[in-house]
Amino acid sequence: MNSTWTDDLFAVKHAYQHRLHGPAEKKGWEGWNSFFLDQIVAAAAANPGKRIVVIVGVEHCYWLRGHLHDSAGIELLDTASLLRTQN
Repeated sequence: MNSTWTDDLFAVKHAYQHRLHGPAEKKGWEGWNSFFLDQIVAAAAANPGKRIVVIVGVEHCYWLRGHLHDSAGIELLDTASLLRTQN
């Protein structure tokens, strides 16, 4: 689930949904994801240098990763790589 393939597929799915259902659907999607993003950024600010695990529905991951990638003070870790090193 935590892969660029999954992220790419859900990005395409949601781009299609936004075109199909119009601006209200996109506004709702962006708003809900923005709420998640704000919570994650606040948690990171309150816990500098600590690892934060975020659990959300898989369809939100591509959006959150895209926005968190550009956030100051946040380092995204690749889940698949981390799991391979744990064995």
